[in-house]
Amino acid sequence: MLYEKKKLLLYRIVCGCLFLLSIIIPVIIFNIPPSDINLIDDSGYLVNYWDYIDESECEIEIFFDDNVDSGSLLAEFFDSDGYSLGIYTENFFAFGNSASVTFFVDGYVDSYNIINCYYNVYDDNYIGIVCSVFIGLFMLLLFVSSLLLSCKVYDLYGHEIIVYAGCYHHYIKIDGELYDEHNTLTSFSPIYMSCALGDDYFIEATVSLWNRISLKVNNKLYLVYKK
Repeated sequence: MLYEKKKLLLYRIVCGCLFLLSIIIPVIIFNIPPSDINLIDDSGYLVNYWDYIDESECEIEIFFDDNVDSGSLLAEFFDSDGYSLGIYTENFFAFGNSASVTFFVDGYVDSYNIINCYYNVYDDNYIGIVCSVFIGLFMLLLFVSSLLLSCKVYDLYGHEIIVYAGCYHHYIKIDGELYDEHNTLTSFSPIYMSCALGDDYFIEATVSLWNRISLKVNNKLYLVYKK
């Protein structure tokens, strides 16, 4: 395979692999499930009791072995004789690994029992996710641009003419010798290159904004490609 075509193929493979990695790696990282968080301790007390409405205000402090954001606590309350006063559920917002939950219970509360606790842990990797999206989009654009790079090989009465339009290098080679080049990363107008082959041929190559190549020999469009 021609050196220039090998170079384009390798560049496209590298860009394609980078694009795939920019998708696969964030998917793996951001889909790792969080470790289990457990309720490790609790402490409850009676804040107030209103005799005229027979209602208790109770506070239960709960502690986890890792930080949580919010959740709900399901608890059963008992009077001094051990009779159940009912099962109640209250939502809470945590501060780090602890939270304080207030319950209003019918009757005079003497004790309680936590039945279950549900918690939420929000993903705080917003910056990482946004950066991953931008990197993925950049790699996609890089891969698409690599597909637009071009190299054409012409046969001019036994002379091999190579017109190469890479991401930076653009040149004309005739029989392995560099005749003209134009090197740039970006261009807002077509790239024109030209050279003379002896006294008989004047060669002009045009690279469009989309890296499409056209060749003229003596001011005529030339379409004889080398097999």
